[in-house]
Amino acid sequence: MREKECLLDELMQEFIAFKRSMGYAYGQEAYHLVKFKELCYSMGCYDIPGKKEFQLWMMRKPSELPQSQHRRVSSARGFHIYLRKMSIDTGYVLPKNRKSSSLLCRPHFFSSEEIVGFFNACDSLRPRKENPGREIILPAAFRLLYCCGLRPIEAIRLKTEHVNTREGYVDILESKHHKDRRLHLSKEMAAYLAQYQQEIERVWPMHTYFFPKDLHNCFGNAYLRSNFKVIWNIANRESSASPVRLYDLRHHFAFANLNRWIQEGKNVDSMILYLMKCMGHVSLDSTYYYLHHTSESLIRCRKRRDVIKTRGESLTWDEPGGYLLTVQVVAGMKVA
Repeated sequence: MREKECLLDELMQEFIAFKRSMGYAYGQEAYHLVKFKELCYSMGCYDIPGKKEFQLWMMRKPSELPQSQHRRVSSARGFHIYLRKMSIDTGYVLPKNRKSSSLLCRPHFFSSEEIVGFFNACDSLRPRKENPGREIILPAAFRLLYCCGLRPIEAIRLKTEHVNTREGYVDILESKHHKDRRLHLSKEMAAYLAQYQQEIERVWPMHTYFFPKDLHNCFGNAYLRSNFKVIWNIANRESSASPVRLYDLRHHFAFANLNRWIQEGKNVDSMILYLMKCMGHVSLDSTYYYLHHTSESLIRCRKRRDVIKTRGESLTWDEPGGYLLTVQVVAGMKVA
């Protein structure tokens, strides 16, 4: 049995090494593969997984979100494709990878009152001995997500050396699809992050990550998600608002800019190209995904397309903030 176990484990390790050799981090995906391997062992499969192993793995778990199921299944799907490319017969052909329409969750678009209430709750956090710097880190991390439309994992993995508050920019390196980009900050946001750096430095001197768990490590993505939910519930105890996710901050960033451009009479078709670059998308399809619930605004845009004139404006990353800057007053400060 040892030899058989080694065979499945060896194939998975070769696959993970192959993916990483192509530049993929393959961290969470490798974790899912280990769990898939454990499932195979529990079913008496110690060499090449077949139809029953893959089908059981693809089944949605109780209380599992569709997005989580999709990510988990994608790891095994990639391993299955790898085996077939290596001419290893699994005796089963996985069905085509199609995202369920249920993955398209309806985002929550925040009102000004909700945003102010949320950041007031953030600023009211108290220190915890078991989590040093929490009351400093979370308000800054959530403001950065709200202001710049970052993916939560991009904020989590942001290193101190990639934040330049003096020049007013943040470098996002090795993000999704291995894309790098530079995001310029408003003067207010740059000043806020500079103050944050001074405060967190007293807690974690010479820390590696901008939002540190300790001197050398960052938090996991679940840390921001769980704390966002806790703080949101504190700020909206008497509210019957629809369920809100951390990722809705990124949706709101896209939607708020789109609405502002329409109101200002800008050429939205041109501006969306810059929104695509700012959000780190590789195609316009990905950007339009964030706008799939803004049909009324897009209809308004199409009706006005003939009368919208360009003013010779260009969105330049040399100018801090560019035209992606959306300034609102939030808890006593201006955020983008």
